[in-house]
Amino acid sequence: MKQSLTVKDYGAIGNQTNDTTAFQKMFAEEREIYVPRGIYHIDETIRVYENTSVVMENGAVIRWRGRANRCVFLNGEYGNTEISGYSGDGNIYFQGGIIDLGEIPSGATGYGPIACGWAHAENIHMENVTFTGGYNNHFVDMTAVRRSSYINCVFKDMTITGGNVYEALQIDMSTNSAFPHFGATDNKPSYDCVVDRCTFRNVAIGVGSHASRVVDGKQIMYNAIRITNCAFYNMNDHGIRLDSYEGAYIEGNYIDGTGQHGIYVIGGKGNFIGANYLKDIKGHGICLVDKGIGGTSYPAAISIVHGSRIFNCERSAVRIVRGKGIDVTQVKAINSGEDGLSATDSGMIRFMNCDVKNASTTGNGRFNGVRLSGVSGGQLSGLDVSNKGHSTNYANGIQVTSTSHNINTFENRIDKGSSGRVNIAINNGNRVDGETYLTELLNVSGVGQTIRLNDDINNYTSIIVGSGIVSRKETTHSIARGFYNNGFRRGDDVINVETANGRIIMDVISPTELRIVRADHPVRVIIGKR
Repeated sequence: MKQSLTVKDYGAIGNQTNDTTAFQKMFAEEREIYVPRGIYHIDETIRVYENTSVVMENGAVIRWRGRANRCVFLNGEYGNTEISGYSGDGNIYFQGGIIDLGEIPSGATGYGPIACGWAHAENIHMENVTFTGGYNNHFVDMTAVRRSSYINCVFKDMTITGGNVYEALQIDMSTNSAFPHFGATDNKPSYDCVVDRCTFRNVAIGVGSHASRVVDGKQIMYNAIRITNCAFYNMNDHGIRLDSYEGAYIEGNYIDGTGQHGIYVIGGKGNFIGANYLKDIKGHGICLVDKGIGGTSYPAAISIVHGSRIFNCERSAVRIVRGKGIDVTQVKAINSGEDGLSATDSGMIRFMNCDVKNASTTGNGRFNGVRLSGVSGGQLSGLDVSNKGHSTNYANGIQVTSTSHNINTFENRIDKGSSGRVNIAINNGNRVDGETYLTELLNVSGVGQTIRLNDDINNYTSIIVGSGIVSRKETTHSIARGFYNNGFRRGDDVINVETANGRIIMDVISPTELRIVRADHPVRVIIGKR
């Protein structure tokens, strides 16, 4: 870029005097802007036109001295509602420098100023820019922008006096409340955005969104958002907040200290959250919940949480509420105040190959290593759960409540908690190491009595008959197989197994019903094995 003309050629001084007029004139007439070292006070919005490149020299500071809730830079005219879609002024590039929103005025409680307001455009790129100061707002408010990037930028030290829904970098859609400065409220989302190697420090929320809409019965999503290799320190609320994202890629981020959740996913689908490092989190480490709009629940769905390290959460390392089709793999959860990994009121949840250490730090036996409640379909496998060497212990290494169904649990290494090793409801199609309890605990021995199964016996290659009298220490578990390759046949097959000192013989009178022919010891349980 040629540097023959700078803002000083237009009359700017850069010694902390008001240089607004010089900036406005140069931005109106030039498309290549160079800002030399200096401190430039600005008290009115600088209009940025399409195809503008701005290079700020190291040591160049633009300091806001204008009204609250106004933008230092804006790519449109205040109040112009004719610009829609992505048709506004784009192809804007900023490199380097500092945009300082100043100190909070005494007694201020409302919205503060905004560094950059970008809307209804495509191709907005900012690199090596530092944003600092201000209060109760966003540094960058980006609405209905297609293709954008923020590379190696710093967002820091914004004062929050009330409320927390202030993303330092907000990725938003054009609704009637989201972006009041200009443009049509046509519900266009921002998408295809890269946030890479940025630092967020002492702000409310680092990056993300808090608004979404349903139009003509379809939820509007923010698509193709990549947040990678960023660092977040001392967030007042969340580190990353993904509200209605689809196909987001959140990887390699470092989050140290949040007032709420580290990564908060609300609704959305097809998101990948991988290889992030989180520590000292006051809420949940990674939290995925549904999005409620107009009385309808839109679940966080078909997403992967993989390879993250989550330390010192006051709540759970990973928490899922009303999710659907979520895999959590190779996560290390250490020092969780509540359950290490937890899912509630969800469908098809899989926790696989995760390490959970020192869960339930808020109290001995209060929570579990891993807990599923109200989950329909899922898998717990390859888990290593332990509280050895710690002053508090979880209740159970794994708990699957009676409201959960069809959970397959196998190949886990679980240390015993204060209440037990595992506590898994046995009558809902839940399987432990390939085994499914086909009955509740029984005490049946009368000839002619029937035993009703909660699943088709032909779904299992064999069954295990538990029998005996516990008080006499006369208990056995004996295996019976069907006579035919395709399982047990009504009328042809009998179940004939040994007990402690006798036999149990039962007829198969239907796929879900057995009748006792002989019982030298009581039948205590029937378990199916695949």
